[in-house]
Amino acid sequence: MKLRNRFFLALWVGLLSFSGTVLAQSENAEFPWNSIGHPVQCIEGEVMFGFGGQLGGFPESVGPSLGMAFATELRYNFRQLPVDVGVHFGTNGMMRTLPAWWQDPNSDAAVVEPEEGNVRYRNMTVAVVADWNFRQGHRVNPFAGVGLGFARNRSCPIDADMGLNFSPKYHTDGTQYGAIVMPRVGVELFRHLRLMTTFNITRCHFHNATFTLGVAIGGRPRR
Repeated sequence: MKLRNRFFLALWVGLLSFSGTVLAQSENAEFPWNSIGHPVQCIEGEVMFGFGGQLGGFPESVGPSLGMAFATELRYNFRQLPVDVGVHFGTNGMMRTLPAWWQDPNSDAAVVEPEEGNVRYRNMTVAVVADWNFRQGHRVNPFAGVGLGFARNRSCPIDADMGLNFSPKYHTDGTQYGAIVMPRVGVELFRHLRLMTTFNITRCHFHNATFTLGVAIGGRPRR
């Protein structure tokens, strides 16, 4: 295992351990809820849809690189802290238009004609996520957090049947696995609607940012 992957694995295990410690200590702790929010139901789930685009990437890309994003989460809200921890399952992708070349398959001569071709890049992610809620239980609740997990990164040329060729540096055909870090910020409205921006940092040519609209079920203020 590469040193970088070991580092992310250690962070992931550390996040799980920290979550368990906070959960155990928060049961009997006292915190100033009146100043930061109200206790809410412990369990909540969310389904989110949206769109995403590349971060960084290749200078040679032509036009915008956008795609769809979908994810689900199951979260636990601590009773005495404005913190939630959960599990994230998601997928997002984008299409990039990149320089390519075409060679006559019926000729042995290296006759190359410059072209442009489309390549689809996609992430499938499983991660542990944690958020700090600044106004837990209120109708407007800004939050910020981070996710840490593993991603399956897949790329595939859309125009492969046209005989286009791409430079190997674009990683246009194959599957890679690696760690993923997901800083995120957002706001929860009326205790159910969640607008969120997430930065997905993984293999260099798969970095992307997503903007999603989610619907949360559960997590209402306790009576």
